[in-house]
Amino acid sequence: MGARRRVFPGAFKREAVERVASSGLFTSQVAQELGPHETVLRRWVRDLAPQATEPARRPIPQAAAPSPADLAAENARLRRENERLRMERDISKKGLAHLRSGLPMKFGFDDEHRAVWPVSVMCSALGLSASGHCAWRARPESLRAQADRALTDDIRLIHAESSGTYGAPRIHAVLRGHGRRVGRSRIERLMRRAGTQIYFCDPQSPWQHGTNENTNGLLRQYFPKGTDLSAHSAETIAAVAATLNARPRKTLGWKSSAEALDQ
Repeated sequence: MGARRRVFPGAFKREAVERVASSGLFTSQVAQELGPHETVLRRWVRDLAPQATEPARRPIPQAAAPSPADLAAENARLRRENERLRMERDISKKGLAHLRSGLPMKFGFDDEHRAVWPVSVMCSALGLSASGHCAWRARPESLRAQADRALTDDIRLIHAESSGTYGAPRIHAVLRGHGRRVGRSRIERLMRRAGTQIYFCDPQSPWQHGTNENTNGLLRQYFPKGTDLSAHSAETIAAVAATLNARPRKTLGWKSSAEALDQ
């Protein structure tokens, strides 16, 4: 005859299920401890305690909810990080040409844009150190920098005298006319650095370029309209140019353009 089937009372089944739910032991361990087969115990758990899981889950401690002050501090920190990332992105775009340049160009970029971005952020974006920037600023101005500063003043003077209509080519011609040997690319670079804006006049609008019209009127005192300049010698034309350059001008405090450039 086969083995008799064991019969467990209901109270024993409930106690076994509670043991699985409260002890934290695996179902197999509880089955070995109490005697029923593991499969039978699993069925009891399924039928009598559907909410029970195997193994029993220990309660997970919940973190305390952050206070409003902590949330405000965290939001402020994230805003600062976002603002710094935005500045570094803008600096990288603006100073892209300086990333492959030498240290003087990078430090010069930092010095020119100190009013726009913090020096520490610019140094971080360009791979520099703030202490190196301070040391660079403490150095005496080089002869080249002094010459660039003086040339920038002359460029601004000529640009203002032309009512903002002269660009790098014509400013270069004026300086060469005064005996200044300087490259046009250097003038363009200094004009970009100084933020010099060029004013383009509308066609057939002589009132928008008064300096040119006034100069044309002065030239016609010596060379009437339609004059063939090839009929005049270079010495005659140079003498007329010298006479016009020596005229005092109200915009220059009644100084001639040559006197203003020589200061």
